[in-house]
Formats: sequence, C-alpha cells, structure tokens
Amino acid sequence: MKLDSDFKHGFSLVEYLVALTLVMLAFVTWLRLSATAVQSGKFVSRLAGIGTLSQSKASEVIRGAGEAFSRFPTQVNKLGSIAPAPVLDGYYDLLDDRGQPVSGIQAKSEAKFLRQWMLVRDTSAGEIKAFVSVVCLERRGIMRLARASKIEGVKR
Repeated sequence: MKLDSDFKHGFSLVEYLVALTLVMLAFVTWLRLSATAVQSGKFVSRLAGIGTLSQSKASEVIRGAGEAFSRFPTQVNKLGSIAPAPVLDGYYDLLDDRGQPVSGIQAKSEAKFLRQWMLVRDTSAGEIKAFVSVVCLERRGIMRLARASKIEGVKR
C-alpha cells in the first residue's frame, strides 16, 4: 500500500493540537500541586508557631493563677473560657498572622487567630490548671490546645 505524498512527512495539525493540550494539562496539574505544597508548608509552619503561642500563654496564665483566684470568693473554681465557648473579657486576645496581639479599631480586620484561656481550681487535689485554645478565625476551627498545672499554693 502506498501513502499519499501529503501525509508522508511530519505530523498533522490535529496531532500537534492534541500533544499541546496534553502538555498544557500536565503543566497546569504540576502548578496546582506546587501551589498546594507551598500552602501546606506555610500551614505547618504556622501550626508550629501557634503551638508555641498557646503553650507560652498557658505558662504565663498559670504563673498568675493564685493572684487571679485571690480576687474571687473561694466558691469560684473556674475563670475564663476556651473555645468553642463564647469569649469573656480579660480572658482572650486577638492575634495577627505573626502571632502578635492586636487591639483597637483595626483588630477585627487584622486578627487571624483568637486565643482564649481558662483557669480551673481543684481544691480537693490542691491543683490549678490553665487551658489555652487557639482558633483560626478564617477556618473557624480549633488549631491548638495547651495545658499547664500548678500544685503548690492552692488553698484546700
């Protein structure tokens, strides 16, 4: 069988278009995977920083726990709130993307995280516990919980 002279050499326009489409699809898929990998890396980095923010706040809160409870009657065994409970004045702060506290008029627009804390006094065990939650405001989910305990200095 003999081929026409028009189709002997090279590829047709349709073959070029199919090949170009396949290359473009592969390239777009690669770009999407790269973007997802970068976003995941940023999220993991942010998550590590949030863990530090929650644990350092738990340590800070537990250091001042004795003084905080001294201002209230002995029947009060819980101060503050953690997510998903509503915030209580004096027991939360808003944080920007770098983990720095924000306040004032621009706080709502700059805030990326909500950090809440709660103190719980267990007089029978002679212990005070501090709990800290960090919530991502964009995703509306709890990202980290931290806990710290203090045994000495609790009235029985």
